[in-house]
Amino acid sequence: MCSKRKGEKVRRYSAIVMLIMAFGMLFGSEAGNKMRMPVDTLSTLSSFKEKGDFCVIDYQGDYDPILENLNNSILGQNADAFSDFNCSLFSAIGDSSRLFYGRNFDNPACDVLVGRYSLNDHYKTLVFNRMSDMGIPMSVDYSNMSNTYRNKLLKAPFFATDGINETGLCAGLAYVPGVTVIQDPGKPKIFITYLLRKILDEASNCNEALAIANSYNVFDSGNNFDFVQHHILVSDRMGNSIILEHNGQQYVSIVPENDWQVLTNSVMLNIPHEVLMDECWRYNLLHTELMEVNGICENWRTAMDILALPTWGNTTNGTQWSVISDINQAGVYIAIDRKFGNVAYANIEDFDFINFGEYEVLDINVTDANDDGILQVGETVNLSMHLNSNFNAYGITAVLSCPNQYVNIEDSIAVFSDIIESNAVNNYDNPFVLSTDYGFTETSLLCYLDIRTSYNYAYRMPVYLPMSFLGQSDNVATVDKLKCSIYPNPFNPRATINWTQSEDSRVNVSVYNSKGQKVKDLRDDFYRKGNHQILWDSDSSGNLSSGIYFVRIKTDNAQKSNKVMLIK
Repeated sequence: MCSKRKGEKVRRYSAIVMLIMAFGMLFGSEAGNKMRMPVDTLSTLSSFKEKGDFCVIDYQGDYDPILENLNNSILGQNADAFSDFNCSLFSAIGDSSRLFYGRNFDNPACDVLVGRYSLNDHYKTLVFNRMSDMGIPMSVDYSNMSNTYRNKLLKAPFFATDGINETGLCAGLAYVPGVTVIQDPGKPKIFITYLLRKILDEASNCNEALAIANSYNVFDSGNNFDFVQHHILVSDRMGNSIILEHNGQQYVSIVPENDWQVLTNSVMLNIPHEVLMDECWRYNLLHTELMEVNGICENWRTAMDILALPTWGNTTNGTQWSVISDINQAGVYIAIDRKFGNVAYANIEDFDFINFGEYEVLDINVTDANDDGILQVGETVNLSMHLNSNFNAYGITAVLSCPNQYVNIEDSIAVFSDIIESNAVNNYDNPFVLSTDYGFTETSLLCYLDIRTSYNYAYRMPVYLPMSFLGQSDNVATVDKLKCSIYPNPFNPRATINWTQSEDSRVNVSVYNSKGQKVKDLRDDFYRKGNHQILWDSDSSGNLSSGIYFVRIKTDNAQKSNKVMLIK
């Protein structure tokens, strides 16, 4: 069912002036005469922003007059040079509940625009563009764009390369050696990207897409209006997939023999599968992998891993963007410049980009329990940090772990707030809590942070904690000079503390809680070298609750701390 939401009319005088100026600069005075329901220029241009490695725009209102004007401009040969769409695409339709559409866009380096388009009485769409097609070079500072460049953004709906609409229909272009076509004088001429826009705006299934394609005389060159050199892969929510390729008279539908379909830059019509496998390495890779899974992708990550196989290039040339469209959910997973570990997701309905990629720790705050900057064995350390990501992230929980045998994680779980628009969040209110045993001598402690979100994305990252301020000098040679054991452990209410000291010394035996606070001095006396034993009755130490405690034995030249657990 088509979306009926209409773009909000511009009501203020200043907004109308800006709208007229924008159209005048772009398309001349005739554009204003053709307008029906104008684009909400203020809202649309204000929505443009950088989002991670790409840009986004939320386009509101009727852009048909703009598209018609641009189409007529190309027919009048007043268009800028237009480069071809090299790429590889696939559909995986082996499971009706897990329908995925993959798209690699191969091109010289370009900036990428992801746009949501809400045209009156048409389907909402989420579409990808090259910024260069609108005449915006990579050198532009998007945070300080001139009005000339900002107004060029109004061309964005015309230069659609691939996308998905709210019904789940996906469509994408790929360059192919062209064919000369016979024009039908009864049909209007339309540029190839304008055709893709029409399909995304108006079609809900593959048959409708084919019908739309054959209602126009399609061209894709500003110099030859009788030549077509792009074909289109279309998939829909009913599990259908077709390739639209021109045979010189009309577009024909190439249907898959399997539960998957692959499209690259090779002619498909009447070409044997064996020939395609031999002549195109990308076709071969995708087809072989999809055959292995019988066209069934377990999830979007599996689909993205398949899509990653035929990507190629460097910073100046190659695969500029890779997109997995989730047909069932009408959403997209985006990887820019082959960064498949840093993926953003958005759906058409709320256009809210969330993180499936990298997190960053901006700063770490380490404080010991009594805040004197000197860690005693058994004393706890509170660890807090700022956490950030490239995109929104919701319901963040993190678990801290440490492979160091001398480090005890007392409280390993912290809850962070939602990250919105790259605003870092922290766990100051619920820090991680850890302590060290004898033997810890590190100045930089390696830990791991396992992050999980409310939408079930998991990410692990190493975290290096600055521990150089912690005083541990009195622990030297403890292994040789002092040994300790406690039995039973766990205990209730009494435990026997055994220790062996290698020299005559004054000995202090104390108990600390998990916060590093002293609970009780059990002994403070002179002992000869040898084996010694005392009994700790926890009931005599006050009203102690169940939990972890530390028994510290300290001599003149050594110190040892053992962790024990009281269970009541």
